[in-house]
Parts: sequence; C-alpha cells; structure tokens
Amino acid sequence: MNAPLRLFTKASFKTSTRGLMLCACASLLLTGCANYNPLATAPIDPTSPVADEVARLGRADAPFPTFADIPP
Repeated sequence: MNAPLRLFTKASFKTSTRGLMLCACASLLLTGCANYNPLATAPIDPTSPVADEVARLGRADAPFPTFADIPP
C-alpha cells in the first residue's frame, strides 16, 4: 500500500489565509443584518382611517389568546 504516513497534511499558508479572509468578509456582511428586527413597531400612518384604533389596540394590555379561543 502506498498510503501516506501522516493522517492530516498541512494546508498551505495561501489556503488558510483565503479561508480566514472569507470568514472575515462573511461576518462583516452579516453584521449589517444584526440590527434588523421585523417585529419592531412601525410608525402608524396618521392619514389612515383606522389609525386611531390601531394605536389604541397596540397600547392595550390585553391577554394573549389561547388555542381554546380559536373556533373550530
């Protein structure tokens, strides 16, 4: 058998640098998404006909509905 004696071969410096730069670029691109919150409260359009009711319901301290409240 002509198997190599070493189980793991040493990667070249060029390959490891390329991988490190790729990880750094990917992390920089993902940090732009870190401040994104799709569930944040959005401003209410005051010209909307239901703006007052939406604002009132958004401030209400009502209990969350349960599955028993959903009709079959």
